[in-house]
Order: sequence, then C-alpha cells, then structure tokens
Amino acid sequence: MVRQKLHSLLELCTKTTVFTYQDNIYEQTNGMAMGSRLAPVFANIFMEWFEVDAMNTYMQKPKMWLRYVDDTVVVWQHGVDKLQSFLQHLNSIHANIQFIMETEENGKLPFLDVMVNKQPNGKFGTGVYRKSTHTDRYLHADSHYCPSQKMELLHTMATRAVRIDEENHVNEEKTYLRQALKNNGYTIKNINKAIRKAEKRKNTTRNDDEENKEDEKKGTLILPYIQGITDRISRITQKLKLRTVFKPNTVAGSLLRNPKNKLPETQTPVVYEIPCSCGKSYIRQTGRAIATRIKEYEKDVDYQRTEKLSVAEHAKNKGHDIQFDKVKILNKENHFGKRMYKEAIEIEKCPENFNREDEWKISKTCLSIIQQTKRKSTNNTENSSIQEKVTINVMENYRCRKGRPKCQKCQKQQQ
Repeated sequence: MVRQKLHSLLELCTKTTVFTYQDNIYEQTNGMAMGSRLAPVFANIFMEWFEVDAMNTYMQKPKMWLRYVDDTVVVWQHGVDKLQSFLQHLNSIHANIQFIMETEENGKLPFLDVMVNKQPNGKFGTGVYRKSTHTDRYLHADSHYCPSQKMELLHTMATRAVRIDEENHVNEEKTYLRQALKNNGYTIKNINKAIRKAEKRKNTTRNDDEENKEDEKKGTLILPYIQGITDRISRITQKLKLRTVFKPNTVAGSLLRNPKNKLPETQTPVVYEIPCSCGKSYIRQTGRAIATRIKEYEKDVDYQRTEKLSVAEHAKNKGHDIQFDKVKILNKENHFGKRMYKEAIEIEKCPENFNREDEWKISKTCLSIIQQTKRKSTNNTENSSIQEKVTINVMENYRCRKGRPKCQKCQKQQQ
C-alpha cells in the first residue's frame, strides 16, 4: 500500500510539469524539468538500468566501464570494428539516449577535467585537462566577494593540481597555476600559501576534532557581503558558534533580463491588504491568483461563513462594508517562507487590522525595528511612501455578483 502511494506521488511530481511561453500553456511530456530535485536521482536510476541492459544484451563487453552522470570512460579490447558496433548498440536501446564517442589520440584521452594518458608500462597516468576554449578567467581578486571565498578558490585550484597531476608533472602545473592566478589579481604569497596547504592535506583525512567543531555550530547565518561591515558581524557570530555564509549583492544574472514570460500581477504570489469602511484592514498572503482569492472572500461574506476567516466575521459582527474593489498588493514573493514572514511584518506595521491571532509571529528582536516603520494614516502623503505599494482594481478581474454600490463596474452600469 505504501509502495503504491509512493509510486502515485512520484508520478504526480514528475508528470505535472506545466509552463507558459508567449502566453500559451504547455505541458512537458518527456524527460524531467530542469532544476527539479528529483531529476538527478531519476537520471542516475535510469542510467543504471540502461547500463545493465546494455551489457546484458551484447556479446562483447568492455574491460572497464566507468560513468559519472552522463560521461563514461571505457577500456575496449575487441578492436575498432567491434567498438563501432558497440556504439550503435548503445544508441539503439533508447531513442533519447544517444552517445557520441571520442577515442584516444597519442595515448591520451580527456575525461571530465582529467587528462588520462597511457604510460609505456601499461599503467595510466593523470593530469589536469583544460579545453581549447579555456580562458583562465576566474573570480578576480578585486571582486566584491568575501575574502574567504576568494581563498577557497585558490585552495580548490591548488588541491586539484596536487591531487590529479602525476609527481613528474605537478611542478609544471604549479607554475601554470601561479601565472594564471596572478593574472587574476592574486598575490604570489596567497597562491603559495594555498599550494602548501593543499600539499599538506593531500595524504591526510579530516579528523574527528574538525568534524566535532562543525557539529558544535548552533546554526547558519546567511548575510549579503558588504566589505567592512559583515566582516565584523562574522567575528561576533563566531563567538556565538554560528556559521556565517556570505552571498554577493550583485551578480551578472541579476543584471540581465529574465527571458521567461512574467505572470500578470494578479496571478503572482503576493501579500495583500483588504480595507474595510471602518478604517481597519485585513492582511494576508496567497500563492494563488489574487482575483480568485477575492472571489472566495466575497462568497464567505455573502453566506456569512464566519468560522472560516475573520473577513466574514468582521462584516457580520460589525455590519461594515468590506471594500473588495480597493485591494492593495503590499509585497510580491514566490518563496512561501519569505512570504509568510513578509505577511507577519505587514501585520505588525499595520496595528489597525482585524486579523486573527493564528498568523506567524515576529521575534522580539525585530519588533523594535518594525515599530519604527509602521504605516501611518493614508491621509499623510509623506508617510505613505514608507513602502511602495501597488494598488490594483481587483473588480476588473472578475464579474460582480451582487451589484455592490462600491463596485466601479456596477456604478458605470447604473449610470
């Protein structure tokens, strides 16, 4: 029974891939969506099945078959003609899985970032492999990134050099690495320091003391990196046994236009405000189309479903008019957790609300800051710019059912 339910859930997660393009809605019918957390798992499971089926259905088998995701390195001992036949066999198993083949040249064959070379004694040697299009451009030393992230780049490059290269070629790789990193603004002192650290750690493993130090950390704090400010904060958080992670404020992707079609404003996840004629407001978040959500509120008010939401309860008990035609979008946020926090902040900033007490709560540490940015009366135009709000007329998105006097469409029809 559990297995059937799991199978149904996996089908639901993998077969309901819907997206929009140029105002048309499409469904992906083959493969998995890029970015899906299940995609790498399913890809590996499929490729494992593919490998077993390929080997069991062919007479000659390779001496060695190693795969990393979709890249394979193979040792074939049955001749070139049989190798081409084996390639055709692989490409005949599944129409969407097609292999291309690259054979060794001068006893060398690249695999990922490793150059595998055949030695005279029959053994294999390794070295760092760079494509012909490689430009040696890395994160520049003058970039506005945390210094620890720049040093990690040096450590990563140095570790790859000392671990992949053979002993008789490692000095050549170190010389190349020093020049490439120097061209990216790094000092020889820091480069040599990273190389020495990589050599020291080459034959050692992480000990229990280092693992215990990581386990002692109480949590992780993610902060935008601002030189001279967040550096000091990290020194304080270390004393509190918090791991601090910095992220850059601006990256190239944030400066480029997103090619994806933007959803209409009324169909994106938002935090919104529904005002009442008494001056109070109801603040809530939704991940659905706000026009649909307002329709539901209207029905709740019409049928006096006071047990569901405080909007209908307020309208019934107080006899006030809920102004559905003056709904305001306070914030846009796709991430559910962030949206819930923004909802809680907006509720705190607007004490004149009739929300119930079951919303998320803001920590006492943040309350003092929020108190300083509480929204003032809407009559004060200077204070109304505390937070930019996008006002929409929701009545344009659905048909009014009862001809309310405050509905703009109904007023036009009556005139």
